[in-house]
Amino acid sequence: MVAWSPGLTGAIDATGTLYGERRLREALGRSAAQDDAASVAAGVMADLHRFCGSGRPDDDATLLVLRRLPEGESSAGEGRIPR
Repeated sequence: MVAWSPGLTGAIDATGTLYGERRLREALGRSAAQDDAASVAAGVMADLHRFCGSGRPDDDATLLVLRRLPEGESSAGEGRIPR
């Protein structure tokens, strides 16, 4: 499951191009093969930062990625994403 704030898809690059939901979905698709939710989120946030370049998003860019673990699998190793 993935949830995000409007500031993520509303981020604009130096040319005025919107990051948008389509680019978010593409970034999620590239990151989906990762084994854990933190890696998926990190991949998307890295894509957002590359997109924005040296500028920062004007609004908060919040992303929540949840992964359901198979029964009996430990969540050890899941954690926070570095900023």
